[in-house]
Amino acid sequence: MSGLLTQAITNLQNEESHIRGLTGLPAGAQSVQAGSANLVNATIHSMQSVQSVVQKFAPDALNTLHTVDGKIDGGGAIADVAPLLNNLAKGAAAVSAATRSAASAASQANSEISQLQGALVTVEQHLNGESTALKAKQLQAQSNAEAEKKKRWYWLLLGPLGIAGAAAALALIIKETNEANSLEAQANAIQSLINRNNALVAATKTLASNFITLANRTTYMQNAANIVASDLGEVAQDVGGQNPNKVLLKIHIAAAITEVATLEVDSA
Repeated sequence: MSGLLTQAITNLQNEESHIRGLTGLPAGAQSVQAGSANLVNATIHSMQSVQSVVQKFAPDALNTLHTVDGKIDGGGAIADVAPLLNNLAKGAAAVSAATRSAASAASQANSEISQLQGALVTVEQHLNGESTALKAKQLQAQSNAEAEKKKRWYWLLLGPLGIAGAAAALALIIKETNEANSLEAQANAIQSLINRNNALVAATKTLASNFITLANRTTYMQNAANIVASDLGEVAQDVGGQNPNKVLLKIHIAAAITEVATLEVDSA
């Protein structure tokens, strides 16, 4: 059965694939790219491991509870079903601990992706600073070229007397124009890096949203597991008493069946 938790995991996998596919990232963003992908993979592995544990426990627990309930209805002795219920209570406690660990891992992943997003902000600020400086130099080089063009016209007006000056001015015009073109190319390259960094920023925002969804789904599973562990703990107490009450035991078993069914859905 595939449910909301599985969908949350799938969404993370899809976004991780998208992030790995981004190319041409600035150096600082590449480490964020790798860190994000590794974080997703580690989190998914943890979630799927716990999900597998819960999904194995839930149907087995339901079968056991229904079997025990049937035996009690058939007049069976509580002592005969006590070992089954005690083992079930221990299993529920272990599942509860596993889901608690998963919920903590999901919360930690959400915190770590926020830190990675912060690193991208630093990268963007650095690139913007470089871009601004290059554009300023480009404008200065263009201004210098325009100034030399005016000087060249002055030297040309002098005729033969201005030939040397015009030649010198032309050399400077070419130099400053080439410099402006080079700076423009560098600024364009930086802008390309900024755009690619922004693509990763957008992807990590989606990733952060997916992590929040996963954390919520994992919390639902944890809460359900805690209730199951509590209900089955009460069942174990019922059968461990000196004079176990069948009516009370059946009430607790019915409640446990409902909660285990909820756990099964929340873990899907």
